[in-house]
Amino acid sequence: MKVEAVGHPVARSAAALAATVRSSKPENTKPQTLIEDTPDPTPVPTDAVPPETGKTDGDKSAGVLRLLEAGHFKGVADVRLRINFFEELSARASAAAAPAVRTDAAELIETMNTRINELVTPLATDEAAQAAVDELRGQFDAAVQTAAEQFASDEGVNKDSLVMAVQSAFDTFVQGLRDLLTPPPPPAEGEAPPEPPPVVDGGTPAEPPSTEVPPSAAEMPPVADSPTDPTAEPLPIGEGEAPAEPPATSPLDDALASLTTVFDELLSGLGDSIATALRLPDPSPPSGNGSAYEKFLAMYNSLRGMAPTVNEVG
Repeated sequence: MKVEAVGHPVARSAAALAATVRSSKPENTKPQTLIEDTPDPTPVPTDAVPPETGKTDGDKSAGVLRLLEAGHFKGVADVRLRINFFEELSARASAAAAPAVRTDAAELIETMNTRINELVTPLATDEAAQAAVDELRGQFDAAVQTAAEQFASDEGVNKDSLVMAVQSAFDTFVQGLRDLLTPPPPPAEGEAPPEPPPVVDGGTPAEPPSTEVPPSAAEMPPVADSPTDPTAEPLPIGEGEAPAEPPATSPLDDALASLTTVFDELLSGLGDSIATALRLPDPSPPSGNGSAYEKFLAMYNSLRGMAPTVNEVG
């Protein structure tokens, strides 16, 4: 005979009570928050975040310029990009040339000061004149340094502006030396003024007797043929005249001429050095489609101030 297990009366009462509580508890009607909206308190490692792919136009331009300077592009693409970014490439070349410009300007000043000490300073005969020469020299040095610094720091100042500024500083310096060291003109040579004539009665000066003796006929110069005489032959121009002697130069003129020669050589070297530093490099050679390459190369060379080649013209 099967005997069923009968639960303890207390256990049955507790179970019934729990069931009654669950059935009487109201359902939770509040909407649950989605999992993705709940912030995760666990920190995310920084190396797990992918880099941003969006870049500004300036970042893209800088990247293209770096690739151009590295020779990444070839053929037509290289030339076209150099045309599109010509101003940016020129600005970079100007910034790269700034240290060389400062160095060349300093060498020009040093060489000029050496030549000034040799040629001009000995002409200043007193301390006041020497001090004035030193002041003019200092103004010239400062003007050259200012021009070089403006070129190095300002993209709007080009090579021609720098050369003109240095030339103007030298012209001012030379004119100042002329005004300072040119000696005063000597007094005009002439006879002593004659004694005043004696005064006769009435206050009228008497005419002194003439002491001149009229020349004799033998001493008279021959009379030239009249220009209206149709039979007279005109004398050749300049015949019988001595060649005009060149005007005498002063020690100051000689010194300034030598100083100008030295300056012209230095300024020409400065201009050539800047032009070489600013000249943008040639693009890569063509890689097919030579006609398109030649067309864009002519445009690029025109921007660089270069004359077209025979292939570009023909």
